[in-house]
Amino acid sequence: MGATGWSRWRQKRRRTPDETAERAEIRALWHLAKQVPTRKLLRDPETGRYIGVDRHHSMLEVLVSDLDFTDPRTDDVPDAVVTAYHLGSAWRPMPPPIMRMHTPLNDTGTSRTWREAGDLLDFNDHTGAMNTSAAELADLHAQLNRALHA
Repeated sequence: MGATGWSRWRQKRRRTPDETAERAEIRALWHLAKQVPTRKLLRDPETGRYIGVDRHHSMLEVLVSDLDFTDPRTDDVPDAVVTAYHLGSAWRPMPPPIMRMHTPLNDTGTSRTWREAGDLLDFNDHTGAMNTSAAELADLHAQLNRALHA
């Protein structure tokens, strides 16, 4: 076994069962999200939440609203929070942990500077507040699957 194969084997052996389950859920969600048309809103019939998939700069992300919109054709959009899950590139899924980002729906937002992004990653390293679990990703996979096949 070559040096690269040996190091990959050792790294795989060090994974906990939770990390292995999270990797499997990320891969399954990534494969399902690749099938969804870009910028098309899908509605989960069970929860009423809207789910969409966006691709920009070859990155794949799943967006989920926190409430049911009564009429999406009106100009009166309620204040909702959208949760974004960055799943990886168009070629391969990201390794764990997948971080969730919450943003207001009506907020165009400002782009973050590199320093602000670094501070956000440092905050997450200390707290783990933005990390997802395998159960959360499995729930997201089920929602997207229901919305896609509704």
